[in-house]
Amino acid sequence: MVCTRAEGPEADESVTLQPSVAIPSSAWARNYWARPPKRRKPLKPTFCQTLPLLPLGYRMWRHVRAAKREGREPFMDPFNDWQHDTSHGVPLGGIGCGAMGRGWRGGFRRYSTGKAPTGTVYITDDTPHSCFSICASKGKVPANGRVLLPRPARKRGAKDARYLTEEVRAESHSLFPRAWQVYDSPTKVNGDGPAFTATCEQLSPVIPHNYEDSSFPCCTFTWTIDNPNDEEIDVAIMFTLHNGTTAAQQKLGGGHHVEEDGDVKAVVMNHTLAGDPASFCIATEGQQDGTADACATWRADGFNALYDAFVANAGSLPAVPASSPKVATSRLSAVSRRVTVPANTSKSVSFALSWDFPIVRFGGGTDAYRLRYTKFFGDTGASAFHLARAALSRRERWREHIGSWQAPVLENPDLPNWYKAALFNEAYYLTAGGSVWTVDGGYDAPSPAEGDKAKKDLGPKRSADEPPDVAADDGFPERVKSDVLLLDADSLEKGHEDFLLTVATPVCPSSNGFEAHPMSPAPSEGGESPGVGASAVDQPVRLTPRYVSVNPLTEKPRAIFHEPYTPASNQSPGTQSEKDADIGHFLYLEGMEYRMHNTYDVHFYASFALAMLFPLLEKSLLLDVARCVTNEWTDRTVYLHSGDKGQRKPKHSVPHDLGGPTEEPWKKPNIYCIHDTSRWKDLPVKFVLMAYRDYLVLNRDVSFLKEVYPVALQVFEACCTHFGAKDTGMIVNDARPDQTYDAWCSEGVSAYCGGLWLAGLQVLAKIAEIVGDPDRAAACDCMFAKARRMYETLWNEGGGYYNYDSSTSRHSDSIQADQLCGEWYARACGLPSALPEGHAKRALGVVFEYNVVKFGRAAAARDRNKSFSRRGAINGMRPDGGPDTTSMQSVECWTGTTFGVAAHMILEGMATEAFETAGGVAAGTYEQFGFWFNTPEAWLEDGSFRSLGYMRPLSIWAMQWSLEKTAAEAAGHAHPTPSPSFVGRCDTTEQLTKT
Repeated sequence: MVCTRAEGPEADESVTLQPSVAIPSSAWARNYWARPPKRRKPLKPTFCQTLPLLPLGYRMWRHVRAAKREGREPFMDPFNDWQHDTSHGVPLGGIGCGAMGRGWRGGFRRYSTGKAPTGTVYITDDTPHSCFSICASKGKVPANGRVLLPRPARKRGAKDARYLTEEVRAESHSLFPRAWQVYDSPTKVNGDGPAFTATCEQLSPVIPHNYEDSSFPCCTFTWTIDNPNDEEIDVAIMFTLHNGTTAAQQKLGGGHHVEEDGDVKAVVMNHTLAGDPASFCIATEGQQDGTADACATWRADGFNALYDAFVANAGSLPAVPASSPKVATSRLSAVSRRVTVPANTSKSVSFALSWDFPIVRFGGGTDAYRLRYTKFFGDTGASAFHLARAALSRRERWREHIGSWQAPVLENPDLPNWYKAALFNEAYYLTAGGSVWTVDGGYDAPSPAEGDKAKKDLGPKRSADEPPDVAADDGFPERVKSDVLLLDADSLEKGHEDFLLTVATPVCPSSNGFEAHPMSPAPSEGGESPGVGASAVDQPVRLTPRYVSVNPLTEKPRAIFHEPYTPASNQSPGTQSEKDADIGHFLYLEGMEYRMHNTYDVHFYASFALAMLFPLLEKSLLLDVARCVTNEWTDRTVYLHSGDKGQRKPKHSVPHDLGGPTEEPWKKPNIYCIHDTSRWKDLPVKFVLMAYRDYLVLNRDVSFLKEVYPVALQVFEACCTHFGAKDTGMIVNDARPDQTYDAWCSEGVSAYCGGLWLAGLQVLAKIAEIVGDPDRAAACDCMFAKARRMYETLWNEGGGYYNYDSSTSRHSDSIQADQLCGEWYARACGLPSALPEGHAKRALGVVFEYNVVKFGRAAAARDRNKSFSRRGAINGMRPDGGPDTTSMQSVECWTGTTFGVAAHMILEGMATEAFETAGGVAAGTYEQFGFWFNTPEAWLEDGSFRSLGYMRPLSIWAMQWSLEKTAAEAAGHAHPTPSPSFVGRCDTTEQLTKT
């Protein structure tokens, strides 16, 4: 096992514990008693950078003050930055159902279990008594116990012996969506007590291509006790949880009661959030043999008394009557499980945690939205027990399928361990990033006038006492056995053969007004299809293998199997299968401090995670953006940077975001009001590029392309009209913030936006060809030829890179790390290079030399830490080897764009440089700076940061995309991309591309 090296010689970081539980060796690991990294500070602009921002700062201050006066949170608050916190760990729960945070040392503290009327997303109040405790005894010796949290710091008085001290060796391992805490003889006090190892495996149901289980707000904790003694030991574990996520909510919590069903014993804690019913549940097994116990309610300030009774009674809990509906102080509940472990053996016990917060309301409206899991468990807010029971019954299956998903990466010896850990751990943001997955919403949501009706009519109803239709075997509703698309682990074998997956083929109405059609099932083994209108029966579907390898030079492909999307090829244009129609709508925040949903210029990088893991969610998100493009919002807004007034969202412009939690997502896009984003040059092109990439991951569903093609034409026509592309073929920047680098201006033709435009023309021509519009394809080809000639004027032959822009400013020849962003996306989509032969690889070599190596060396020299000579890729470097200090963003290292640059390097055959580049971000996040499970948007060389908990680092999945593509091509297998066919359709003597 590997553990992260602490800063300082005092902390012994060696990991020597060897539990019987199989923990992946590449999981990120840390010793409980390691010295924490130095506390980093939010970065602030220098004096010279501040001067031009003073008008913006004043208007932003007024905007923040006005929002707080109205009782809501601003979409961003640069005057109250989040502080550095190294306590975070793998979050709990599925996707879009609210998340509960759990620290890497076992504590609970960051919650996003619902939306308050103020638009608040995250609650960071401590709940110090939400934790596990353990006691153990051997023979007739009285039990010793510990609260499995580090001893809290106290300024005065005696130290509390109930908590962990350095006497107990303990370590944490994290590999999202799993985590492990390992304790060596945690109940020993001054050497007295039985020797054993206790390992807690935390498991959440985040399973790629599973669109049901992955939405469940629950998780499990499986404790394994290894007894190395020659006689049996008795061990008991207690799980306590506060009723609520803040002190105020805990006091307002409703009644607590014990529930039993079969072998499951649980405590349900009723609650309300923004007036809607909700509940928590903690559960364990062992009811039938009498080894499980429960305490319905206890005063939180009397936790020590509850713990002392638990230890004194060797794991039994005091009998306390259930609380009344209204309580006067914070309350908690507890469940416990006792187990006798024979000599030299191991035994396991499991606990479950669930929460049922079925309704989401946003700060700016009255509409209510049901979360995705309510489709399976109802929306009464009384299903927490059924969720917990389902988690306990399915935990083995979840573990099996998560292991199958991660195994091809974890078992590949060519991959560095830091990459394996970072790849999965950065996916934490899909759960913890303020994500919301609704049944209803999008642009089919009820109008504000229908808000009252929406509160009352939220789909099929059950009484609070009526359980959902639960199957006897696994605790899941009987009616939801249709589209849980999981790999059959028994049939998963090594090799390149096809594999079978059993799915149902239900019939449902279309969501867009066309005639309903059934899904077209795959033929049965006998070769016959049940045909249109067949009843829902299990049908075998063949899985297409995808190949993954870390090092393309090894040419050793490994098969990884993803459930394929089934295109509606036999349906009328515009119809959807049930899986599409029922997938719902997905929102997630740009950042925990930047409260804007589905920020599209940032999602451009992060979307590879959704596209590879949950492609139907990515499709739903893109279609929501497409529908927004075709609409307009005429209300006026003040742009904080310039002070000008403008239309909130003009027609045919791609939105910057789909709104924020402080207003009403979907219905009020573009909550970002710093700049007029309808003038941004990158958003229209990014929409088209992502549409084509999504077409590829959706198994080349032509009906999807036909749906988005008219929207793509609209946005490109708008670009040609407003951005100067009609005459020259190339869009030009306006010397003001008009792209994702919104504090780093460019003028004229720019490497970033110009390269995106070239890629966009390539992709639009390809889409036109696929949907049968050859005239438009030819027009795009001709415009591409003109634009390419203009773009090549940026080529710096002496330096070997593309200049930042074509202006006469002093930074026009700066080296931008992200200069080939458009080229990267086109290559990732299987299109040929738009640049002359060798230019891309040469430019990436310069970026590596300057923005990665020289930046890292200078940073290491300044802080005298030679062990971390890579910090990622700084955004801008000057040809003389110094940073571009033009703006605060030019001197930042953006974690997400660094992963994007590394993904492009892999496609250009620069795997070594790619891993060295991306490794700097991983080292900064998980070792040097301590940003684990809180990765920021940007940092400086000294670790000062901006915007903790950000969306863009999900782009590490773009590296995985590049690795799969390169390895598949090296092995002679087709990656899910089209063969290059762009060349040769334009009547020009110039060779447009070279491959």
